[in-house]
Amino acid sequence: MKANISSGDKATKVGGIFDSEHKAKATFDILNNDENFVKQSIRLIPPHDQHYDEKVEPEDKKIAKTMLKSHLVFAVVGLVFGVIIASILFLLEFEFLQQHILETYVSIGILCTFVGLLIAGAFSLRPDHDDLINNIREATRSGLWAIVVHTDSHEKMEKAKDLMQPHAVSISTTL
Repeated sequence: MKANISSGDKATKVGGIFDSEHKAKATFDILNNDENFVKQSIRLIPPHDQHYDEKVEPEDKKIAKTMLKSHLVFAVVGLVFGVIIASILFLLEFEFLQQHILETYVSIGILCTFVGLLIAGAFSLRPDHDDLINNIREATRSGLWAIVVHTDSHEKMEKAKDLMQPHAVSISTTL
């Protein structure tokens, strides 16, 4: 059984920055002709594009769904973990905990629930995307071309990177 918290179809991204339209379009054509990639997953971003963010992160609604799902799952897991810890402490027969059973369960349960929510926040915010987004933002503002490839596996990410490498000024990837 595999638990899938992420709602995004293509969680891994590769972004390449190009210093000419010719290099960008040639690389775009190479990627489009490769059978490993779905054509809708490859985005060409021209200089000064005001809507580059929609091409880099097209799954806004899925990101919100991922955040909600991960927070619910990790909060419940944290609460269960907290109840287990409180039960173990109760079974060890600490005198103070024996006298304050309800307070022990509530406090440890709440603490572990909050830890679960913190982990969910770190999981769903995807700080690994920041570098790629910032590079593309700066490139488009500076008059450079960019290509973003949305992939569903590490192997496809490496393939996209290899195909962009000869023409790109720089390449950024996400995890």
